[in-house]
Amino acid sequence: MKISVVIPVYNAYKHLPKLLETLTNQTHQDLEIILVDNNSKDQSAAYIKEYAKKDSRVIFLTETQQGPNFARKTGFLKATGTYIYFCDADDFVEADALEKMLTAARKEKADVVIGNYQELDETGTVKKACKGVFFPDPTGNLKRYPELILVKPALWNKLFRRSVISEDTFITSKIGEDMVITLLAFAKAKKVIYIDEVIYDYIPAETGLTNSIQPRNLLDIIVTCQTLETLLTKIDRQQLYGETLPFLMFTHVLYRILRSELIKEEMVRRDVYQKLHGYLSTIEYRHNPYYKKNIH
Repeated sequence: MKISVVIPVYNAYKHLPKLLETLTNQTHQDLEIILVDNNSKDQSAAYIKEYAKKDSRVIFLTETQQGPNFARKTGFLKATGTYIYFCDADDFVEADALEKMLTAARKEKADVVIGNYQELDETGTVKKACKGVFFPDPTGNLKRYPELILVKPALWNKLFRRSVISEDTFITSKIGEDMVITLLAFAKAKKVIYIDEVIYDYIPAETGLTNSIQPRNLLDIIVTCQTLETLLTKIDRQQLYGETLPFLMFTHVLYRILRSELIKEEMVRRDVYQKLHGYLSTIEYRHNPYYKKNIH
């Protein structure tokens, strides 16, 4: 059963050799590896083109609109696999990750499989081992847990059946775009399962903290939350998450409010704070049971 691996690429030349090695040498070999170059300024595009000549499973695409979600969408529309796996160009995939997730998906007839991951430093040393879910008994169909949407929404520790992802899932927001893809997939899925296996080696980007305090990025969380609500309503799934959805939006907006304090320009800082706080006031969280539980 084919898996389509979709990877947005931007200035990732130094990471591509190891990433492609870990993917082409997966224990599950029925793959197509779709790399979408997103206006890289380094040698990424040339490297992928040459690699594709050696391995027919490697597909090179380009996307001129800047942003990883534009690239993901381009790759998704090209994909032909029954399952979709998204990863980042500067991280690595465990050698048997795709086989383990696919085996579990087929055995359990699952639409989404969630695995564990580990954070590495630049030397490859494991800094932290992380569970994909935090439930006391994460067996069977995880859709029975309303807290499912509170798990880490990253794409790279999950395998998705292609049918639970749609074109309109790929929003243009710069913050939380992976959350929209993941939560809509959860909503559409009939069965979501967890495997207690390390799937992914994640290396936090050095630019992450800098990018997270850019005014546009901070304010984009409003776009993300509003779009998520709209798309869930469109497929008649908003009530599925009940009180966990407003709590999730509250936590994401509150985090950006705290990050806004690091903006150096006073007028910009004040403007961002007011807009974020204004949106926060539209979320009913004070009587939310998850909010009450977390403040006590």
